[in-house]
Amino acid sequence: MYERYWGFQYPPFRETHDPVWYFASPAHEEAQARLLYVIERHHQAGWLIGPLGTGKSLLLHVLADKLHRSAIRSAYLDMAGMDAEELVWNLSSLWQVARSMNDSLRVQWRRLQDVLESQQMLAEPAVILLDHIDRADPDCFSWLERLRQLRTPNRSIPACTLILSTENRQTNGEAATRDRCDFEAELFPVEEELITEYIEARIRVANGRVNPFSVDAVSEIASLSDGVPSRINQLCELSLLAAMGNGLRQVDDQLVIAVADDLMRKRQPVPRSLQTTH
Repeated sequence: MYERYWGFQYPPFRETHDPVWYFASPAHEEAQARLLYVIERHHQAGWLIGPLGTGKSLLLHVLADKLHRSAIRSAYLDMAGMDAEELVWNLSSLWQVARSMNDSLRVQWRRLQDVLESQQMLAEPAVILLDHIDRADPDCFSWLERLRQLRTPNRSIPACTLILSTENRQTNGEAATRDRCDFEAELFPVEEELITEYIEARIRVANGRVNPFSVDAVSEIASLSDGVPSRINQLCELSLLAAMGNGLRQVDDQLVIAVADDLMRKRQPVPRSLQTTH
């Protein structure tokens, strides 16, 4: 929409899980290193935790891409809204396990278990990246525990390594699952001194040549976003649109403040006395 005006090939602040947009902040690199350690050492499970919008899903896709290039068999699954039957069905689909609509959950599980525990998996455990487990149905957690307990035929290593992502430390049936994880990795907002670098990195990926945000604008974005990447992206995107609408070639702090104020007004509920009745 605004790419031509600002000289971008792609919209630089879109929400995406494409690893090319990954920003290697110290917190993200530390979390990635911890999770890779879990995988490389053939541990049963690792836990990725962090507030909404800090880039957990993107980091899982970065891991999936790295595993694919290393020829390690892996699968990513978004568990938001998923129940146990969907979990087993989707994992079976990802591993190309024979399925029938008439199969019971336990029959389908046995087929999936046979594949994961087969000799083909002996050299390296499969890696299953499970996103948003805090939004899954509680009945999924007993099946996740079964996955965690699977072993290769000689019992020397797990049949699969689970990487679990969540916003909260304990919700639904997560507590017991988390307690059995070998390592925890935590994501934090981008440090204030790195936000200019974050914005410029996104602009470079979009093939932009100039950073249109003034120093004061970046300072306001840092303050208003609390360093949360999804909030930074939203403020930057809306500020670029507002600047274009006003024929401006630079985004200043006052424009960012106006955009943030408009966002706050839209998020506030309409008072009952002003609601239209039908």
